[in-house]
Amino acid sequence: MAAFIVPSSGAGCMSFQQTQVASISKFQKRIVSSSTRPINSCILSMKSKNEECDSTLDFNSKFVQNVKSVSAALALSLALSLTASDAAFADVPSTTPSSAFFDDAGVVQKGSAQLAEKALASLKQNTGIDVHFVVTRYFPYGEDPFEYAKELYDTWGLGEKDLVIVGGTKIARAGLYGGSEVNKLLSSDVMRSIGDETFPFKARGEKYSGAILDVNNRLLPILYGKEDPGPPVIERESAESTFKSKEETSKSRFKYWSVFWVLIAVSFIVPFVQYFWYTKN
Repeated sequence: MAAFIVPSSGAGCMSFQQTQVASISKFQKRIVSSSTRPINSCILSMKSKNEECDSTLDFNSKFVQNVKSVSAALALSLALSLTASDAAFADVPSTTPSSAFFDDAGVVQKGSAQLAEKALASLKQNTGIDVHFVVTRYFPYGEDPFEYAKELYDTWGLGEKDLVIVGGTKIARAGLYGGSEVNKLLSSDVMRSIGDETFPFKARGEKYSGAILDVNNRLLPILYGKEDPGPPVIERESAESTFKSKEETSKSRFKYWSVFWVLIAVSFIVPFVQYFWYTKN
């Protein structure tokens, strides 16, 4: 008959119970750890996604700031360019200048300016035609020189015997606009020719003093009722060939060959003559 040994004391029972409790607690920890592992990985993935979102938002905010700074720089440069172009012709007086010649650009020599002003003052005294000659650097943006001349004519409130000439140094062109009495002597075609041919002829080479004197020299005879001298004549070098013709080449070749054979003959004949001369003696 088998005998079962039953612990008699309570210590043995406690150790057995403690062993069972410890094993159960280990089992619970394993379950908890295995169940929390997906949660931890999920939290870590959420953190990485949040970090990516933060970096994306940071990049977008920096990009927007860069776009704003570039836009501000472009707007500032545009404003400065427009201000500079406005300032370029802002010095043209809003009222009729006191002198017949007004050099706003400061590019005409003093002697040439005095000659032009004296000639225009004499024209006004003899004919009553008042010419207002203005030289500026720029025209208003997008405006034709002839349109700007008309604008000055209207702004100054000029009359039938007034003529405005405005020359721009940067584009080397001039515009003209006159009253009804002036237009009887000065046709629109001649005005166009003076602005597009006479003034630019020397202004393109930055010879502005010569340009305003050329305009005066062409304009004054017309306003005095004489014939139009016309635009400046552009002298071009002759394009004719400098090569000799076939006949000229043949003649020069015959001349050279003749000289050559004469020298050959002399070189042979002279020694023989000398030889016979010495042997004879």
